Amino acid sequence: MESVTRTVTKGCLTLVFGAVLACSLTLAMRPQSASAAADAAGPVELPPVQAANCKRLAVGSGPLHDQCLRVKTILAVMSAEPRAPGWAPGMESFLQKWIESLQPDGFTFRNVECRLSWCVVEAGSTIGAGDRPGHDIILESAAADKKKIFQAENMFARDPDAGNVWDVLVFFKRYCNSPAEVFDGSGTLVPNFNTLGQKC
Repeated sequence: MESVTRTVTKGCLTLVFGAVLACSLTLAMRPQSASAAADAAGPVELPPVQAANCKRLAVGSGPLHDQCLRVKTILAVMSAEPRAPGWAPGMESFLQKWIESLQPDGFTFRNVECRLSWCVVEAGSTIGAGDRPGHDIILESAAADKKKIFQAENMFARDPDAGNVWDVLVFFKRYCNSPAEVFDGSGTLVPNFNTLGQKC
């Protein structure tokens, strides 16, 4: 298995290539369209392909293990967050359209969910975690800045039952005025939107 890990640092994003290591958590996105997302909050779970990888590759160390820990924290926060009714539906629609615009690069929209401060988008990919064009699935910085979201993690997992198809998760963190708000003093991503007292 290969994976692309979007590792966050305060000044840059580093792509790390290696074997998929995911967490052994029960974390999952409830299937829903951007236009019909339920307002009721609840657990956010990994899709089946990602959950299977988590269960199979739950031990280890290094950057991919670190990503597993970050995703555990992010999805725990998302599961506890309420939906922001004035923000989440519009952001889900925007992210769905973004993925749909990447269809020429081999991506297909599968799912999206936003809460108060985090969004996770699921896509299918025929490109996978490699060095061919399209694999990096990065939202253009101008579009991200306009929407005031920071792309924090990418996670790829090959679907063993679908040939050359990958499941892709992309995590975004909301901010109010500046991307600096999503980091603490040591340059670590702040998982809880209100940690720094920011309220949009």
